Amino acid sequence: MEQKFEKVYSLTFDTQEKAAEVLDSMQYTYKSALYNYHMGGQFTPNQFIVTFPEGAKSLLSEELQNQATECVFPFQGGYFIPTVYRFIEEQYVDAYLETGTLQLTTFKRCGKLEDPLRKDGMEGECTIVGVSEGMTMETHMRMGDEALMLCTSLAAQYVDKNGEKCNCALEIFDVGGFVNACSKAIIAKGYHIKNVQIGPCFYSKKTIYGELMEEEVKKMGKNENLTLEDIFAIPQRVAGPKAFFQKPIEKASEMEYRMVWLVYPNPQEDTLLIQVENPKKYARKISL
Repeated sequence: MEQKFEKVYSLTFDTQEKAAEVLDSMQYTYKSALYNYHMGGQFTPNQFIVTFPEGAKSLLSEELQNQATECVFPFQGGYFIPTVYRFIEEQYVDAYLETGTLQLTTFKRCGKLEDPLRKDGMEGECTIVGVSEGMTMETHMRMGDEALMLCTSLAAQYVDKNGEKCNCALEIFDVGGFVNACSKAIIAKGYHIKNVQIGPCFYSKKTIYGELMEEEVKKMGKNENLTLEDIFAIPQRVAGPKAFFQKPIEKASEMEYRMVWLVYPNPQEDTLLIQVENPKKYARKISL
């Protein structure tokens, strides 16, 4: 029996506000639209694209339905999302399961943590090297001011700074559903979500390499009408989401799996308390 896949459509906007308005009209009703709002200037320069399944098309105005174009993908693939573990004090595990209360953090807070095993004053910082034939552009940047995140581990074990093992953890067995529920809770706090990224961290010397686009090389070669925004947009595009998942090699034992929400306005506090609906649907308490 032939397997059928739902078609995917996209709309392109020239401002973030227009894209956010359309996304807002879909995200509460059709969760698949939530993950595909790409931030212009970082992933798609000067464009704001909302992609969504065919089932969400009916939520749009007739004018937008006519403007939507079908996305054509070369193959139908898949990816594996593992079970992950959040190590927090038992009272906070219980609070999540009983009331849905969960604390998200920010990149800047990582440098303030008391636990030396978790503290990372260089979080969000990296060297970005863009290369092309005859040109190399190297930039050291700190990214993540617009990010909220939750740090988890692929390993069901954590030893604290005193050498003691945690006796319990929050096991998140439905990461996709959990991220979507957290996204709705973030929106309820007054934020717009620009992009959601989930995945394992990679551990290196904090240098990201990527290829410069031909039009970028031409722009820099002419050195005409280049604003600071133009200049910083290039390394941001080269780095892409990798900048949010790169950590120093010394911390490889963490086996961190990270969830990152790029939001606006930028978070002003180091943490954000959210209320997740149906918390037990996505996670459970385990003893270690």
